[in-house]
Amino acid sequence: MVDVALVTDARRPFVAEVERELGPLRAPFAERGLSVALVDWDGAPAPPARLAVLRTTWNYHLRRDAFVRWCRQVPRLLNDAATVEWNSHKGYLRGLAAAGVPVIDTHWVPRGSTLALGPLLEARGWAAAVVKPAESGGAFRTMRFEPRTVAAAEALLATIVADCDAMVQPYLPAVDLEGERSLVFFDGAFSHAVRRVPPLATGQQGGFATAAADDELALAHQVLAAVPTSREPLLYARVDVLRDQHQQLKLMELELIEPSFFLDSAPGGAERFVAAVARRLEAAPSVGR
Repeated sequence: MVDVALVTDARRPFVAEVERELGPLRAPFAERGLSVALVDWDGAPAPPARLAVLRTTWNYHLRRDAFVRWCRQVPRLLNDAATVEWNSHKGYLRGLAAAGVPVIDTHWVPRGSTLALGPLLEARGWAAAVVKPAESGGAFRTMRFEPRTVAAAEALLATIVADCDAMVQPYLPAVDLEGERSLVFFDGAFSHAVRRVPPLATGQQGGFATAAADDELALAHQVLAAVPTSREPLLYARVDVLRDQHQQLKLMELELIEPSFFLDSAPGGAERFVAAVARRLEAAPSVGR
């Protein structure tokens, strides 16, 4: 039995990205004498492991129901299946907003419905906006649009709502000017912050280390305290925040399933993550090895 199963998916088009995410973990796990295996959630049955940790399951949103069912069958999974189910539909933002978290303005479009995007832009006073599925990852079916590209955005919206709920949000200038901030937490403790590369403008996913402002940290802690499924600190969390046109800090996303930790840009981040995993192993019930 291995100590830790790092859960990924059976696709292999993102070899370099997966290596950037998982490669930095090899040495810290080895230094602690912990054995590790990669497990495809949608591939062969997982080998027995003392602990399974979701990491690069970047296709889960394509088969959300099957993924949630798989997670429920894993006895020692982090983050746990209840958290996965809650976080895998972006409707969780509604719940956080109801709990007092300042969330980016969002117009929800239920599955099977229609919406004229031009009047929405005018009514909300948005110069540009983003349309995307409520079950999504990695900019899948996500488009930035403005009045001149409304027709293309409405065509995409029709495709989305044929399968699931959709959402429309303002495209904030700070995305390109200042960059979205991602605050990474391991075992409830802040690890590091990253300034994100704007993915819709660059077509890239990445970032580089930055300092976290006091209000960013305060908002991140408020968000994590409002997670309804969390009876103990989550093994990992990434809180994505951005300032709106009034310089008010808003929650963009809360990533609790398969977020990039940007470990190649965060000195000591891999060691802190592995230390958090090791603490969970120490606290876990003893099982055969």
